[in-house]
Amino acid sequence: MKKCTLILMVVLTIAACKKEKVDEPVSSPVIAGTSPNQDSINLDSYYTCRDIVEKVSWLKDSGKLVYKNVLKEAVLKDHKLQGTIIYKNEKYIRTWGELRKMIKNNRYENYLNVEFKGKKITGLQLVPDYIHDKDTTYCFSPVLIRSLGEEYAKKNDNAEFQFSFATITVNNKKIAGPVVIIQVVGDPSSGHTNNEAPYYDYSTDPKKKKLNTPNIPL
Repeated sequence: MKKCTLILMVVLTIAACKKEKVDEPVSSPVIAGTSPNQDSINLDSYYTCRDIVEKVSWLKDSGKLVYKNVLKEAVLKDHKLQGTIIYKNEKYIRTWGELRKMIKNNRYENYLNVEFKGKKITGLQLVPDYIHDKDTTYCFSPVLIRSLGEEYAKKNDNAEFQFSFATITVNNKKIAGPVVIIQVVGDPSSGHTNNEAPYYDYSTDPKKKKLNTPNIPL
């Protein structure tokens, strides 16, 4: 009798477990851009923004949600210099190790502002906004700096980020005002020449409305 009772209890326990599994709700897959609780999104909404102010605002609010690989690909594509450099000032150099400590885990919470005196770059400083109160601003996002580091510096903290004022032409048309260009030399001690690394730019002052080059806060 005791043996029969024990067997009956085991059977009932198994049946109860199966019922719980049947009644357990099945979670639906989350598709980027369709749920307010999604983990990641793409940049489609960013590219529909009408002006620089909307783009900056969108990145502040949603930039941290964008898929990392999507963001890196877009940043490197949008910032890559498409024109021809016709004049370049002396370089201001910071290492990847220095910049990595400066930008930390920032995405679009801050921007890296280029400080200068006359036509000479004197330093870099994190500022809270892409468009801020200084008379002239040249800003790059931490995402761009990090993407360049991952792409060209790799794990070499001594890789050089070379910042310069430059004048460029696009389709033989001179861009109004100087821009700040960046070139990364991944291993300066290896004898690599600067010509082996592409230039990245578009840090033009976002307050100057007449510039015929895009401002890219991405």
